[in-house]
Amino acid sequence: MKIYYVFQNQSKKQELNGKYLWSPQKKSTGKNDLGYINMSKVQKGDLIFHGANQETYAISIAQSDCYEAEQPEELKNLKSQQIWNNRGYMVDCDYNLLTPPLDMKKHRDWLKEHKLKGGPFNSKGEGNQRYLSQIDLEHAKYLLTKIKETQKFHKTKAFIHALLKETIESDLDYDNEELNEINSSLNDFENENFFESKKP
Repeated sequence: MKIYYVFQNQSKKQELNGKYLWSPQKKSTGKNDLGYINMSKVQKGDLIFHGANQETYAISIAQSDCYEAEQPEELKNLKSQQIWNNRGYMVDCDYNLLTPPLDMKKHRDWLKEHKLKGGPFNSKGEGNQRYLSQIDLEHAKYLLTKIKETQKFHKTKAFIHALLKETIESDLDYDNEELNEINSSLNDFENENFFESKKP
């Protein structure tokens, strides 16, 4: 299982309503983009933090491996459509909305001190200009812990608790066998409809 952070400043409404992530495969210049390359690597069961407007507003577990898909019609109406190629990548997601969202401005100092090379946040603790970035377990644990402290609804807290227990608070030095066990545990929760608590 991998963990990602996605920035949806321009496409939050459309992607949230459609329960997906979508990105072009390449920049309009035809060059590769790390955020788009990261999209191509997402697999079913991966954990995704959703950010927009300097907030983390949702968490999801990927419901599909990344697959090729043309740009959805609702995204073509955005101003940014002019710089996006229609040939893209898509991932189906189950958005678990956070109430309240996590204000990322309050966590810039920690993010500055724990900057990840190729990660979603820069040396100032602000978001990079990249759609999707991979983060490590340390960042995921920090974000989940802070999110859990602020949530108003029991179902959301339970969802966060399960993520912490099953994926984050385990030994950080995973081998393949341990990773398989973690993925199996997540599948068990999904089979029991635990992760069907989409919204508080």
